[in-house]
Amino acid sequence: MFRAVKDSKDVQSLLDVLTSLVNPFGDDSTLLSLSSGAVADQQTTTDLLTAKEIGENRLDGFVKERLIDKSVDFFAAIKTAKLKTFAGTSKRKTAKPEYQVIKSDRSLFIQLLMVAKERDLDLKQILSYSLSPVPGCLSSSDLTSIAKTTKSSLLKHMETVVPDCQLHIKPAECAVVIDAMALIQSLPSQRLPGKFGAFAELVLERSFQIAKQFNGTRVDLVGDRYDVNSIKDVERRRRNQSAQQFKIDRPDQALPVQWKEFLRSGANKAVLQSFLSRQLPLQQPKEMMTMVLAMEYEVRKCTFEPGAATITEDLPYLKSDHEEADTRLLLHANDCASSSNTVVIWSPDTDVAVIGIGSADKISANVLFATGTGKNQRLLDLTKISHNIGQLAPVLPQLHAFTGCDTTSSFYGKGKKAAFTLAKANDDHITTLQLLGKEFALPSLPPGIEKLTCA
Repeated sequence: MFRAVKDSKDVQSLLDVLTSLVNPFGDDSTLLSLSSGAVADQQTTTDLLTAKEIGENRLDGFVKERLIDKSVDFFAAIKTAKLKTFAGTSKRKTAKPEYQVIKSDRSLFIQLLMVAKERDLDLKQILSYSLSPVPGCLSSSDLTSIAKTTKSSLLKHMETVVPDCQLHIKPAECAVVIDAMALIQSLPSQRLPGKFGAFAELVLERSFQIAKQFNGTRVDLVGDRYDVNSIKDVERRRRNQSAQQFKIDRPDQALPVQWKEFLRSGANKAVLQSFLSRQLPLQQPKEMMTMVLAMEYEVRKCTFEPGAATITEDLPYLKSDHEEADTRLLLHANDCASSSNTVVIWSPDTDVAVIGIGSADKISANVLFATGTGKNQRLLDLTKISHNIGQLAPVLPQLHAFTGCDTTSSFYGKGKKAAFTLAKANDDHITTLQLLGKEFALPSLPPGIEKLTCA
């Protein structure tokens, strides 16, 4: 009898371990770690599935070479197969630049000047051509990526142009639209719970905190899409998104130890958003709130009420094929305007603020922008900025993209403030920017774009 009780405890312990593991019989056919949910890459999958075959072939070769043919000394060292396993997939790879940086030396130009003088060459004409595979004015110093600029300088300049755009009084009532991935990135990694289910509770709690901070009665949580073939691929490679991929199978699955590395992968972000979209409606918050979840291809409204089951409703009219949350946030802000006089967009991204200023006249509510961290937190009135800068507001997104963003290069040494001042002083440049982006064909550039570029 004692033995039977002991066995039942052992069986229960075994069952507890098995239920805590990731389900290996799901729809996904890829190999994954049962304990962590880490997904094997292609090389690891191939090596693990063919390990037995490789071992047998190496054994046959050992017998033939060392015992039968004796072409190899029996005591000679045996090279390891070096098969990849899950242990090696978590190691981060550092991308090496494709080009070597060549430092310009003044002696090189002296020699070039002497040669030009000796052979009667027009040095001005020679230097009118690019001396590198990619023009230096449009690329990084190592010629491997587009030239980057400080995007936030444009928003800071807007704040100086319209000094009273910063609000110190919170709205009496509003709707809040939150950049979901920005919220997730802002959570301190050292304070995260150990399980994905508890992480979902934390995300919901933080969303409600932000909504209450601005007296919000509705909160929209809007995420990005991570398409396989995307114009953002260059930017994602720059951010080195070669992190180990994971599968989230259950709420009690443990969070990866290297959380920041986990979030480097677009695939991991997509899986995380999919999990949150399923898990958040199952939470039981202590207060009433309406939340719209747009972190997948479907959009759902969840009505939370303490002590009652969450009521969910599909919102197909808010479905969007936009990959970036930057523009989807404005779509949700426009929807919130139908029931609220004020909409607060919570995001740290200057791109969102620029698009908001450009779209403020199309939204019937007053659009505010909550950004910054710590002592730099501030609430900006985008509608007031839009009205103040006048005819430049609708073309501000074009100006922002033309002078450098995630997918277009900036002009080396040329900032956004100078471009803004230049465009504001010339109506012809504003007309040019109005035409920019109307056509997708590259030969169909606005006639004034060269003039704007040279200026």
